[in-house]
Amino acid sequence: MLKYITIFILFLFISAPAKAICFFNCETKEKCRKYAKSVGGDEWQMNDAYEYCMEREQNIKDFGKPLDDFIKQN
Repeated sequence: MLKYITIFILFLFISAPAKAICFFNCETKEKCRKYAKSVGGDEWQMNDAYEYCMEREQNIKDFGKPLDDFIKQN
């Protein structure tokens, strides 16, 4: 039984619809997906935009909004 449960869980993480399953930072991930789509361009540009957004959101979480405002000034 444990073997089947393990296989099922692995299948969820490997399958394409697994991207829709969200366990952590669901709102942030959705926000960054929308941002990446708004950037447009090819897949590489969208991936870069998504990574930038996720890093920016993590910085806001770690250091607060003032750091984000300082970065935007430069």
